Amino acid sequence: GGGGWQGWDALLDLSPKIPPLASIVSAAVMHVSGDSADAASWVLSLWHGLLLLVVACWGRQLLSSGFGLLAATLTALAPALLELRTDFTLDLPLAASSVLALWLLGRWQRPGNGGGGWGQALAAAAAVAAAVLVKQSALLVLAPPALWAAGQALGQPRRRWQALAAAALVLALALPWLHHNWITTLGGTERAVVTSGAAEGDPGSLDPRSLIWYPRLWPEQLGATTLTVGLLGLGFLGWRQRSQWQAIWRQPIQILPAGWPWLIGCCLSGWLFTSLSPNKDPRYIAPVVPLLILLLSRGWWGLGRWIEARHHRASAAVLLLCGLGVTFSQSLSARMAAVQPRPGSPAAAVIS
Repeated sequence: GGGGWQGWDALLDLSPKIPPLASIVSAAVMHVSGDSADAASWVLSLWHGLLLLVVACWGRQLLSSGFGLLAATLTALAPALLELRTDFTLDLPLAASSVLALWLLGRWQRPGNGGGGWGQALAAAAAVAAAVLVKQSALLVLAPPALWAAGQALGQPRRRWQALAAAALVLALALPWLHHNWITTLGGTERAVVTSGAAEGDPGSLDPRSLIWYPRLWPEQLGATTLTVGLLGLGFLGWRQRSQWQAIWRQPIQILPAGWPWLIGCCLSGWLFTSLSPNKDPRYIAPVVPLLILLLSRGWWGLGRWIEARHHRASAAVLLLCGLGVTFSQSLSARMAAVQPRPGSPAAAVIS
């Protein structure tokens, strides 16, 4: 404000520690909606809508359109994401951009004619760069799957150049900001991750408690009903396929349906590398929550299809609506309990 364009360096000066993409998007939305607290929350609506769209598309690719709709619904009702939906932090944009990048990476790395396209490679690279430019901690979730996909591609002559071009695109988009602000980025990250984690008493990276730090929060973050029904359904599906356990354990990529090994691998790597971070604020696991919900939705879906086959479609629909109703009421109660009205600031009246 107050002047013309001052060049890229002047723009990058405004984001010395946090990458600039989320701020640019927020400014564009608030330019239209307004910058009051209520109007500015359209920014969070935009990121939340992107997250739900990606989860629905990913679910549709894995199983069916109905499954994608169920996964998106459970994502919308997850208490951890509902909290971020009304909290002005970077974690909801980070979750949306990271899940988008993982989905596009998965589409590109698919074997056969379903993947390996130039458009898929460049779209995935742009999404990875966008996630990193939202918040650099996206690397905890994206780096292992991206390196694995790139390593697989380098062994295939048809995809080798795609991988190199995608890496070049990511560097071209992310390096200008990092080169301009690398000192403040390193210093700020050390303070926010290492120093802050130690001050809050979080377990260190090599502490065994790190591995169970986030799983113990999942009933609260995912919702007790979502987690319980999902685990029961997954256990039921596993029991029905117990004759294939040994084969699945030996060759999961070949035995499991297409797309599921990638999703499971992204969940495991995201949970592991996020757990290794010295700062373990509950919101830092947000990019992994939608991936976990996709897995739990498979349990919901399997139970529903079994009830439909044994009884009737109407029975399965009624039970599904009841489960979603309980999930909604629990999430709503948790959010209402978190609301703490406070008196407004007298600053305006004092100034007046």
